[in-house]
Amino acid sequence: MTYNTFNDWITKYGKAWIALDPDAVMSLMDHTDITYYESTFTAPHKTWEAVNALWQVVPANQKDVAFWHEIMMTDGDMVLAHVKVTRTMVPSGEQQDIDAAFVFKINERGLCTYFRQWRMLR
Repeated sequence: MTYNTFNDWITKYGKAWIALDPDAVMSLMDHTDITYYESTFTAPHKTWEAVNALWQVVPANQKDVAFWHEIMMTDGDMVLAHVKVTRTMVPSGEQQDIDAAFVFKINERGLCTYFRQWRMLR
């Protein structure tokens, strides 16, 4: 995998999140081989359907999303990215600033097979 492959993937991920488009996010995930950690404190989701369920609620509970990323390192099919997100939660109107590290793997088809995030919320 190349830097550009990873950068293209996370750019698409960010644009899909900004657009509140769970179907676009899910088009980046492998349908048969996925391990997705929504939180470091919970067990991973191991099916496409489980990850999809997480993303389907996003349009109803978030708005005004901004997304920034920087690829920090790559190793074979794995990448570490620094990510910053701002969003407004619905219906509370709470503004959230997220500073996170994402580790993800991309297969030969350009689909994510592993996703883990460590995030700090302000």
